[in-house]
Amino acid sequence: MFEQRSKMLDFFFKFSLALLITITLAIVLWMVALGGTKWLSYWMSQILK
Repeated sequence: MFEQRSKMLDFFFKFSLALLITITLAIVLWMVALGGTKWLSYWMSQILK
C-alpha cells in the first residue's frame, strides 16, 4: 500500500514537472512568435517606406 502510494506521488511529481516545463516552453515560444511577428512587421514597414 505504502509502496504504491509513493509510486503514485512520484508519478504525480514527474507529471506536474513535465506539465510545468511544457507550459513554460509554450509561453516562451508564444512570446518569441509574437516578438518575431512584431519585428517582421516593423522591418517590412521600414523597407516599404
